Amino acid sequence: DTMTPSEIPSLLLLDFFLKARHALESYESKQCVCSLSIHRNALLQVQLECLSQVVAKYNDVTVKQVQQVLKDLGSSPNINNDVKQAMNQMNDAARLAFCRLVLRDEYMWDASQQTRERKLNRGETNMTRADLVEYAGLCNGVVRLANVQKHLKDGSRLFDDVEQTSPMFPLNRLERIQQVLLRAVGYDIEFGKKEIERFYFHNASQLDKELIQILNNLSSNMTNAISTEADCGTTEELSDQNQGGVTRVVSVTYSEKILSPDGQQVSSTSSAPATETIQEHDEEEQLSQLKMARQAASLEQAILNDIMNMSEPRRQEKLALARQIHNDFLRQAMEIPPGPDRIAFLTSVDPDQQQLLLIHKLWTKRMQQDDGKVSATV
Repeated sequence: DTMTPSEIPSLLLLDFFLKARHALESYESKQCVCSLSIHRNALLQVQLECLSQVVAKYNDVTVKQVQQVLKDLGSSPNINNDVKQAMNQMNDAARLAFCRLVLRDEYMWDASQQTRERKLNRGETNMTRADLVEYAGLCNGVVRLANVQKHLKDGSRLFDDVEQTSPMFPLNRLERIQQVLLRAVGYDIEFGKKEIERFYFHNASQLDKELIQILNNLSSNMTNAISTEADCGTTEELSDQNQGGVTRVVSVTYSEKILSPDGQQVSSTSSAPATETIQEHDEEEQLSQLKMARQAASLEQAILNDIMNMSEPRRQEKLALARQIHNDFLRQAMEIPPGPDRIAFLTSVDPDQQQLLLIHKLWTKRMQQDDGKVSATV
C-alpha cells in the first residue's frame, strides 16, 4: 500500500537523511571505472542500504513505501522544515560525492597511464545540451570540495593515494581539473574546449534562458574559485606582532612649529583638526567619487551600445577575442609571484587590452543582469 508523507514518521526520515549523508560523505571507490552511470548507481546503493537499515527499526512501514514517498517529498507542501533541510543536506552530499568520485577516477586514469582506448567524442558530433549541463554541474561541484580548494591554494595532492603532477600556478591547476572533467563526460579534451567556446560565443542566439544561466554560473564559480584560492595563498593580515613587537595607539595630538614675529620658535600643540574641516573634506571627496562613477557608467554604457550595434559575426568575433584576452591576462598575472613585479604587470596594460578586458566584464555582467534576455539581441 502507498503512504503519504504525513504517514511516514518524521524521525524515520530524519534518521535516514542523516545516516545517508554521513555515508555519502565518507564513501570512496578504489576502482578506476571511468563511468558516470556506475558512480551514480554506487551512490544510490549507499542510500538504499542506509534506508534499509533505518526502516528495519520500524514494524509498520516498508522500504518500498518510504521510497515512494521520497520520490515526491521535495514537492510536498506539507513537508516538515527539519525534514526538508535534512533532505537537502543529503542531496547536496550526494552531488559532492559524485563529483569527488568522478574527479578521482580521472586522476587515477592519468596516474595509471592507462593504455586501453577510451571512447571519446573527438569531433564526430557536437556537444549536446545534456553533456554541457553535466559538465557544468561537475565543475561547480568539484570547486566546493575541500581537497580541491586546498589543491588550488598550495598544489597539494587531490587524493593522498593517487600520484599526480601538479601545475605550479592555481589557474593552471583549475584548468587541468576542467580538462579531465571534459573527458569524464565523454569528450576529447581539445575538442571539448572548442565546444565550450562554441556554446559561449557562437551559439548565443540559440541558447535558452536556463542554459544561459548555467553558463553564467559556471563562469562566475570558476572565477571565484581561482580568485579566492589565489588570494588565500598570497595575502596575510599585517601585524607587527608577527615580528615580535606590539604597537598600541593610545592618543593622537596635532602639533606644528610656529615662529613669533622676532623669529623665535613657539611650540603649539593641540588636538587634531576640527571636525568641520574633516566633514568638508569628506563631502568634497564624495562629490569627486560620484562624478567619477557617473563618468565610468557613461563609458560602460557607450561600450555596451557599441557591442550591441555590431553585426552578429562581428560581435561574436569581438567577444571571443575579449574572452581570450581575459583568460590570457589572468593566467599571466597568476604566473608572476606576488610583489612589485605583479603590480607592475597589472598597471602596464595597454589601452586596447584594457578595453577588451572591460568588454568581457561588461558583457558577462549584462548577461547575468538580463537573465537571458540579451540573447534576443545577439
